[in-house]
Amino acid sequence: MIRHDKLKQQIRIKGKLFIDSPIRIGGAREESPYQITDLAITRIKTKDGMVPYIPGSSLKGLVRSASEKVYKSKTKEKITCTPTSFRDSCGGNFNFKNLLKRRPNNEQISEYIERNFCEICKIFGTSGFKSHVFFTDCYPITNETFTISKKAGTSMNRRLGGTDRGALYKTEFLEPGSEFGFSLTMNNLSTEQIGLLFSAFKLINQHRLFLGSFSSRGFGKFKILFENMIPEIGEDVTEGTNRVKIPSKNGKDAEKYTEEILEIFINAWERIVQ
Repeated sequence: MIRHDKLKQQIRIKGKLFIDSPIRIGGAREESPYQITDLAITRIKTKDGMVPYIPGSSLKGLVRSASEKVYKSKTKEKITCTPTSFRDSCGGNFNFKNLLKRRPNNEQISEYIERNFCEICKIFGTSGFKSHVFFTDCYPITNETFTISKKAGTSMNRRLGGTDRGALYKTEFLEPGSEFGFSLTMNNLSTEQIGLLFSAFKLINQHRLFLGSFSSRGFGKFKILFENMIPEIGEDVTEGTNRVKIPSKNGKDAEKYTEEILEIFINAWERIVQ
């Protein structure tokens, strides 16, 4: 059910991000007399002071990219749209914009989106259509669950084949072993849509896609681990071509519990695309 006007089911997943290799998410190089590191990681002010965090937008972007790769590799249907190009996105489609100008009711909008939007936009949203998945910012579980280190590097001048003057820089990164809290809310997603989303999680947990900068140097590997998956609105059985009962944790460790949930929903999705 892709509509937003009725909330039939809301599922919330809570867990953690476990950092497996150095990760850096931050802005460009700063020229400041108070900045002791050239490339600092993203921080936010909390009651415990300035702490690093992983933006939910960065995580959602990575999961969307992974979902597109999975969908294109598994189906023979229409290729997903290009969300970075407004004209080529589902929301930028000429017919959709004209439909909105006519002030349609919810049934008409829902019917149009079901027929014409790509599966990725139905889940993650696009211009004029809100997402069905909501990733919160990820903060350290405690002040003891993360470590920040610095690494020196040099920028290369490709024209000269050597280093530039003043090319030495220092970058901050989160060390492997750091842990951040994770929360995801899914509204009105079918079993199969959750299966596609979880296929992206599996790809990330296998370290086939990377988060943040310097991925070509081995940065950006992490795992998404579930502590619980709870229906806050609706039943503990998801709707769709295949109905799935959400398994309980029952004392399993987070890694095994995550693998079990991912496989159940991925199998349900793959049954309809094979």
